[in-house]
Parts: sequence; C-alpha cells; structure tokens
Amino acid sequence: MEQVFLARRDHSQLVMVGDFAQAIYQWRGAKDVMTGFHGTRPALSQSFRFRPHLA
Repeated sequence: MEQVFLARRDHSQLVMVGDFAQAIYQWRGAKDVMTGFHGTRPALSQSFRFRPHLA
C-alpha cells in the first residue's frame, strides 16, 4: 500500500486523517506513510463525538 501512495503522490488529490497518538500497529511494522507527502496539514479543532475540552 505504501508503494501505491508514494507512486501517485505527485499526481493525485488525497485527503488523509490520522492521529499518531492512536497508531496502534507500529509494533507490527506499520509505517507512517503520511510523512512522504508534503501537502497542507491543517489541525482538526472540532469534534462531533466529544465535548470541546476533549477534542
């Protein structure tokens, strides 16, 4: 999957949402493929699941 993302990074529009604090598969060798993309990285500041002080 990493090769697919990296091969298309210059020719596609892609939105990825991730939370490093919830990356539970690093122990299995999972890689953070989002570090290979150099686009805009806005922070999500509103949650519809939790109260504002938790988001």
